Amino acid sequence: MTAVDSQARSQPDGVYFYLSHGHGSEDSAQDRDYWVSAVFQDLVREIDRRPRAQIGWRIGELRSCNAAQREDVLRRALERARVFVALYSKGYLSDEQALAERTAFTAVAKESADLRILPVVWEPARDGGAAELTHAASMAPPVAEYAEHGLLALSRRKQTEDVYRRVLAFLGEWIIAVADGRPPPGELIRPVPPPRPRPAGGFLITRFAAADSERLAAAADQLAGLVDPDVHDVHVTEYVDGQQYADRPGLFLVDADLTGAAAAHLRAVLRLLPDWVVRVRVGMPPPEAADELWRRFQVFGDTAGPARPRITEPPDPAVLAARELIVLAVQRHETARRQHQRVRPFAPRIRIHDE
Repeated sequence: MTAVDSQARSQPDGVYFYLSHGHGSEDSAQDRDYWVSAVFQDLVREIDRRPRAQIGWRIGELRSCNAAQREDVLRRALERARVFVALYSKGYLSDEQALAERTAFTAVAKESADLRILPVVWEPARDGGAAELTHAASMAPPVAEYAEHGLLALSRRKQTEDVYRRVLAFLGEWIIAVADGRPPPGELIRPVPPPRPRPAGGFLITRFAAADSERLAAAADQLAGLVDPDVHDVHVTEYVDGQQYADRPGLFLVDADLTGAAAAHLRAVLRLLPDWVVRVRVGMPPPEAADELWRRFQVFGDTAGPARPRITEPPDPAVLAARELIVLAVQRHETARRQHQRVRPFAPRIRIHDE
């Protein structure tokens, strides 16, 4: 049994890799965290898709640049890590924290340290650190774009996404193999395709009518047939008092032939309806109906053509309008979700490397 195997069996709470990074003083902490975290998450997902011996272990640990972390927490993470991934750049080689992490890991790993350190070309240093970066590039099979531009640049360019995914796949397989006590791969690994997305929590189509309405049922069925089943699990239901939308997009279909008590009931229901639910009127309201009742309603046509028109025919306007209602429902729900959770996408300063 090797020292690596022995330590692996004695660590029930191990971590597959610790990501160490260092930066120059000219980089802001927000920029550092954003790009390092993005690549870290991509690498975690790549490893998570692959078979590995220690399913109970954490996949990765990362030190934040933007928030203080206790020294004992970082030390414990380094003790548990099976592989030390170093994002090499000119800044790394002069970053005291990064070098201290590498020293600490080497002290814990002892004689197996050299076998468990995976250097990665993060940014090519054009005026320093050439030996370390050449060694990092040699750890992966020859990929000209990786050695020339580094993993950071590959991760930020759409045109190099395929190369980025291939390098990530190699790094992920290398980490798993070494952590599980196997020889690391000697060639690029095919990326594992992401799993097919499961249907989301649901898309609810609710019918509201004073009595049975064939046109309302037909409209609901047509809209349900246009919702993508790979994205949303669609449900069609009659409205009942107290119905909950449970944080999912939806359409609220109303037969416009409402008067008297039915119209008053609709007003009460609309006051309780979540703002993101799209209100849809089916049919024309009677002449005596109040215009203000229908002011916030979208309109669904009385007739609709085939859901899949032949190639030689122009798209049916009714089908296009129905699809727009579905898109509107999804967009409104996503907007409401972001406002509720205060999700604000971070837009870091974009810096394109010189070619």
